Order: sequence, then C-alpha cells, then structure tokens
Amino acid sequence: MMKILTIVRVYIFKVFNIILGKTKIFIVILGWFFVITGLFMLFWPERARRKLIGIGFSQAKGVILLVSIYLLSLLLSLGGKIGAILTLAGVIALAFTYLLLKKKAYNKIKEWLTNVPVKLLKIFSYVQIVVGVLMLTILNRVW
Repeated sequence: MMKILTIVRVYIFKVFNIILGKTKIFIVILGWFFVITGLFMLFWPERARRKLIGIGFSQAKGVILLVSIYLLSLLLSLGGKIGAILTLAGVIALAFTYLLLKKKAYNKIKEWLTNVPVKLLKIFSYVQIVVGVLMLTILNRVW
C-alpha cells in the first residue's frame, strides 16, 4: 500500500513538473516569488524560521498521514473478523493518535528550529534569493 502511494505521488509530481515546470511564465512568477520572499526573510529572519517550520512540518505530517492511512486500511480489512464495535473504536483511537502525533511533531520541529541561530536563517534567505535570480536569468527551474 505504501509503495503504491509513493508511486502515485511521484507520478503526480512529474505531471505537475511537466505542465508547470516548462512554462516560462510560471518560472518567472516563481522566480520573483523566491526573490521577494527571500528579501522579506533576510530582513525579518523569523519569517525564515516559520517557513522552515512549515516545510519540516508538512513532510512530517505527510509521513504520519501515510502511516495512519496504512493502519486504517489494515484495521478496516480486519473489521469483519474483530467486529464492528472494535473496528469503530480502533478508527476513533487512530484518529486521536494521528492528531496527537501531528501536534507532537509540530512542537518538536518548532522546538528544534528555535535553537537555530539567525545567521543560518539569513544564509537560507540568501540561498532562496540566489535560486530566484537563477530562475529569472536562465528561465528554467533550478531545483
């Protein structure tokens, strides 16, 4: 199940990359977006910290969601053998566990990134500006 979801995700990404990654207007808009947000993050490093928290949390949330979907499908496949009441209780417990793990992951990522010095956040901002400028000059996606 996990392998199928990974394959679907990879192919969806490739399709969007072909559709949006090859059009020049999308590249120009994305390049300017990187430059402008990089400048904002350079002057206000807390924006960079929030962006890094968002990036890390979205990846962690995706992993937790995939594991939860896998466990949910496993639980529902056993539904006929263990009974409807236990299946419903398992689904509710799984939902609460998902929400709890999601909150713990967010807090852990936020706690880890509060210790990152401002100097590293500014380096992240410079990298984002350079990526945006490169995208604008060569009119191709850089990453």
